[in-house]
Amino acid sequence: VIPMTEDNRVAKVCIQKDGMSKTYIVSINTMSSDDVEFEQIKPDYVGKSPSGMTQLKFKDAHAAVAQAEHIPANTIDGDFNTRWTSDVIGGTIQFDLGEAKYASAMGVAFYFGNERSTFYRAAVSEDGKTWTLVGNIKSGGDTLDLEVYKFPRQKVRYLKLAGFGNTEGSAWFNVSEVRLYDQ
Repeated sequence: VIPMTEDNRVAKVCIQKDGMSKTYIVSINTMSSDDVEFEQIKPDYVGKSPSGMTQLKFKDAHAAVAQAEHIPANTIDGDFNTRWTSDVIGGTIQFDLGEAKYASAMGVAFYFGNERSTFYRAAVSEDGKTWTLVGNIKSGGDTLDLEVYKFPRQKVRYLKLAGFGNTEGSAWFNVSEVRLYDQ
């Protein structure tokens, strides 16, 4: 058990059994009362632009928490050197396509993505009320490029990401670029 906040309200728990390991972020009073299990899911693609997929353009990105120079708009500006940053466990950033469109994959790139893995939850919604979980994901920790994950094709207007810390044991959630794609 590794405390992730000074008040010990959030901790990282790593359990190893039979050569397998699972990482849990245990939290009190975050966006969910449930413990979140994160899986190191192999991305379907790693790079700047997956072939055979059409990028959908976001109209807006917003978050309740942001640093002055690291604003949500930085995650959709096409520049992998800018970022949005939150140091709040369960802190979210939400993206809006402006209208519902078919989508079948998402891509996320992390600042410091080549130095540490990030624990995050991704969900999509057509109406902003009912959400479909894409996954509780532990990023690879070995690239600054997009890690693209496919999900069942569906109508999507919104994408929401919630950060739950990283493998350095801090709450920092540093997102450099986010994309939605359709096949």
